[in-house]
Amino acid sequence: MINSPIRLGVVICSILALSGTAYAADSLGVGNASCAVFAKEYQKRPTMTEAIYHSWLHGFLTGINISFGASNFQTFDLGKKSQDERNAFMRDYCAKNPLATYLSGAMSFIETLPRRPKGE
Repeated sequence: MINSPIRLGVVICSILALSGTAYAADSLGVGNASCAVFAKEYQKRPTMTEAIYHSWLHGFLTGINISFGASNFQTFDLGKKSQDERNAFMRDYCAKNPLATYLSGAMSFIETLPRRPKGE
C-alpha cells in the first residue's frame, strides 16, 4: 500500500515516466506502450511495472463498463477474474504479441469476460 507522500510521489513519477507519449487522441497512458516495452520494463521491475500497468488496465476496463452502461449496452463482469488472472493473461498476451500495444491486450482480455444483463 502507498502509506507515505514520498511513496505516492514515486508511484506517480513512475507512472508518468512509463506512460510515454499518447499516439492516439482517444487513448492515453501505458496502454499505448507496445507489449515489448511492457516485457522489458517487467524484466527490470516486475512488481512496479505490473502495478502501474494493472492500474491502467483497471481504469480502462472500468471506463468501458461505464460507457457501455451509459449507452444501455450489456457491461462486462469485471469481478469474474482475479488480479492474478488478469496479470497472467496480459503477460501471456504480450509474450505472444510483442509488437501489439498493451491496449490491444486489454481489448482481448475484456472479451474473455462474461457479459452482465442490462441494468445489473
